[in-house]
Amino acid sequence: MIKMKRIFTVLSLAILLLFSQVLSPIPSIGVVKEDGEINTAKLFQTTEQVELDEGIIINKDTYLYGEIQEEVISFQYADTFAVIPLQIVREVSEDESTPTFHDSFAQENSKQFSKDFLLYSLEPNENPRLVINEDLTYPISENELGMEVFYLGNIEFYLSEEDRIVAFENLVSDNTGEEENNDNVKEEEDEGLEEEAKDPEEDLGSNDPIEDTYPSEEQTLDEDNQHGEADTTDEVKENISQESFTTSSAMQSTATRTVDPWKGVSTNYFKVTKDNLVVYDNRSGSLKPIGKLEKNQVYPRVSDYGNWHRIQYGNIYGYVRKADTVPDNGLSLKNKNSSYKNQSRSFKALKNVVVYDNTSGKLVPYGIIDKGQSYPIATDYGNWWRVIFADRIGYVRKSDVESEFIKSDKYFRAEGNIVIYDNRSGSLKKVGELKKGQIYPRVSDYGNWHRIQFGNFYGYVRKSETSVALGSSIKNMNNNYKNQSRTFTALQTATVYDNTSGKLVPFGTIDKGTTFPIATDYGNWWRVIYADRVGYVRKDEVRATSSSTDKYFRVTQNTEVFDNRTGKLIKVGEINKGETYPIVSNYGNWWRVQFGDIYGYVRKSHTGYATGKEIKNLNGKYKNSNNKFIANQKVTIYDNSSGNLVPFGTLEKGTVYPIATDYGNWWRIIYLDRVGYVRKTEVDLYGVSYTNYNLTLNQAVDIQKDPERNPKVWASHAFVYKGYIDKNNRVTANSLNVRNKPNSSDKDSKVIDKLAKGTKVEILGEMNNWYAIKTDKVQEVTALPDQIRYYLDPKNFMNDPKQKFQFLVLSKPSGASVTMLNNYLKGKGSLSGQGSAFYNAARNHGINDVYLLSHAIHETGHGSSTLANGVEVGINNKGDLEVVTAQNRSQLTAIKKTYNMFGIGAVDTNPLHGGAKTAYANGWFTPALAIDGGAKWISNGYIQNRFKQDTLYKMKWNPQMKDGNAWKQYATDVAWASKQVNAIYNLYQELGITDSLEFDYPSYN
Repeated sequence: MIKMKRIFTVLSLAILLLFSQVLSPIPSIGVVKEDGEINTAKLFQTTEQVELDEGIIINKDTYLYGEIQEEVISFQYADTFAVIPLQIVREVSEDESTPTFHDSFAQENSKQFSKDFLLYSLEPNENPRLVINEDLTYPISENELGMEVFYLGNIEFYLSEEDRIVAFENLVSDNTGEEENNDNVKEEEDEGLEEEAKDPEEDLGSNDPIEDTYPSEEQTLDEDNQHGEADTTDEVKENISQESFTTSSAMQSTATRTVDPWKGVSTNYFKVTKDNLVVYDNRSGSLKPIGKLEKNQVYPRVSDYGNWHRIQYGNIYGYVRKADTVPDNGLSLKNKNSSYKNQSRSFKALKNVVVYDNTSGKLVPYGIIDKGQSYPIATDYGNWWRVIFADRIGYVRKSDVESEFIKSDKYFRAEGNIVIYDNRSGSLKKVGELKKGQIYPRVSDYGNWHRIQFGNFYGYVRKSETSVALGSSIKNMNNNYKNQSRTFTALQTATVYDNTSGKLVPFGTIDKGTTFPIATDYGNWWRVIYADRVGYVRKDEVRATSSSTDKYFRVTQNTEVFDNRTGKLIKVGEINKGETYPIVSNYGNWWRVQFGDIYGYVRKSHTGYATGKEIKNLNGKYKNSNNKFIANQKVTIYDNSSGNLVPFGTLEKGTVYPIATDYGNWWRIIYLDRVGYVRKTEVDLYGVSYTNYNLTLNQAVDIQKDPERNPKVWASHAFVYKGYIDKNNRVTANSLNVRNKPNSSDKDSKVIDKLAKGTKVEILGEMNNWYAIKTDKVQEVTALPDQIRYYLDPKNFMNDPKQKFQFLVLSKPSGASVTMLNNYLKGKGSLSGQGSAFYNAARNHGINDVYLLSHAIHETGHGSSTLANGVEVGINNKGDLEVVTAQNRSQLTAIKKTYNMFGIGAVDTNPLHGGAKTAYANGWFTPALAIDGGAKWISNGYIQNRFKQDTLYKMKWNPQMKDGNAWKQYATDVAWASKQVNAIYNLYQELGITDSLEFDYPSYN
């Protein structure tokens, strides 16, 4: 609200000086001077609330007369003037409906007004216009009704709401005073209807006759229709008596005439002597202006009615003052009606509509139909309506009126964007809009409304915002489709398109939150029946209702994919709005989806029904490999089926995901059963690292084949001395020893066979002057260089899903839970229930718990071995440890039961005694202590030693071979690591651990 201090401008002071000698009447702005010149007063309306410094608040939309003075307007305030800024008012064009300008009023006395006193004016409405914001003394006057009134800006304000009502009712009923029309219709001499000709039938270029457009039969009008048959004399209300007409209005006529031209005259015609002679309707019992007649025009009259003429006005009688007319013989009339009748259809005047006579070849105005009046149509005439006005044939422009509907009308045109209402609840609720210029069928007439089809119920649109139309231009009228039981809900204002032209033409909208039935699926669109026309709605603007049996869903907003395996919802990815995905199964309020090797979960509330037709990259041929990556940032997944990269989902940073195939700079993956692509730069191979030993593979083989390493293999070969084999590969000695090692002096070299002289051998290779020859049986023998190379080369195993477990990092826990471990150990003897022991030992000593489990199961025979179930050990009289027997028990002290779960110290010559005494020495007196102690021993000896032999490959080969250092190998069998993977691999599969594996691959130069 703007507060204003009253400002006296130079002009204001001049006006005050001019009127300083006489204070009554109060000065006003814009009065008519004696010489007839009009001052520059204009009508303004406030655009916001403003407070004058004296304490009067002027509410928004209040009318004031005033003058523009630079950046302010000056207006009457009591007996002086006040100003307000020009920017907070708007200038209003004056017409019949604008407030009266009170240019002179006598000041009666002053009145004391208290704070919060309200004042009212006739226009623009019944709301308070002025508020007294502090105690104020202000001059008041008495108007012609005897009311005390308050003048501001030359506008009359009333001191109570009741006074305003009395003044308003008096204004409405006092229609017997002379009506003036400021918008005089001038003769349009240079404008004709289509062509200027004397015969309007030839001049106006008529379009199709109205009979082609509207029903020709007469239709009885209901009681609410004001266009009924003309009243007969005895039906006219009593207050339209001859006396009532003369009482108030003949006074003016007698004041201006000394002779009554109608006295003693009998004629059926009259000529108007006054501009814009008002035509009244009196059916309500009070006079209501409905039109005007033109000065100097001649009209037929239906009958004489005292001081009035009764004339034809549409389907009713109109009345005009006789005093403003003179008799005429009617011979000058060229357009008197003799052949046309009013139809049942009418129009409503959108403004004061001029009625033209065109018989002269020029458009000559001869009447006006007032704005808002309904009037019957005689015939259609191109861009015009032919009417019968005062029993003369006239023409009105169609653009000035709107046709009114009859009950048999089938179609309508929207003249603007029109609201559609749902009325089922008993109150009007907006559910959509029709588009301006579009034509629609209607179900039925409904008073002031059209009833239309809207989905599975009726919608209602206001007739006042439509016009009568034909349905021939509608190309998408529904004749083939029906609504299904499935519906959608609009997520935003959803546009409905007509596609019959090959272009998308909007013809309606469905409001956000409104439910609407689906007719059929149409790719990325839903086909719908909208106002009985076939339309299309984008699927991404709505959410279709879901069913538990649905096979696909469409995402209505970017939404999360959750992993629920831990019992908590962990976000692992997102799927994009508008995309469609297959469903694995229904899961309450969730959809279960395939997310790599696991299930993901998506909220149903963020999805809607969809069909598989929308998915172009549905997976049909790819499978996940055993390789995975981990997202090093938020990773976008692309669909490439269209030839363009289209994002359709994401992976959260840190999410582990399986790879389907390599694809150049991309990884191909299967994401929610759709084929996608991710950039390799945005991910790292999961659980994969490479250790370079700064050796070539040949150098590594040379180190490992050294006899000191004693590389062995179970194979079908053996060794013979080279000197006893001739060039034909035949034995030259009488009897040739076949050995397990290419060496006769080694204590472990054994003769495993003999060959007779002349025996031919198959030579497989040569090692230190010895030939490796093929044998018929498999035995443990020294490995050949090629065999060493095969098992030493990681490339032979790293891509095999099982053999790559040679490179599994064993220095970290597996990620298995205690529950998972215990579930696996059920029924496994003394190992049963020891899940927490393995779990804690792994974390205490930096070793893989699944590896420990595998090792223990192997060594204990699934928990059934004697060492695993406990062996008593005591101390003899020499202080040495001995296994307790029935014979020596009495001779031993400090007897305790020991447990050994990993065969530590169980030497081949006496494994029970060696393993039990080792357990006693280390304090392994419970299964849990044995598990923890064994884990520590393995960890210190291999996994966490200075060579960090934390893979099976490293335990076998110890490839920390710089400077030829290849000792500390767990086994001599070159295939040992390969043989160990079966147990640990199978255990991982049984436990279901697939996404926490880490691999360390050796890399050779």
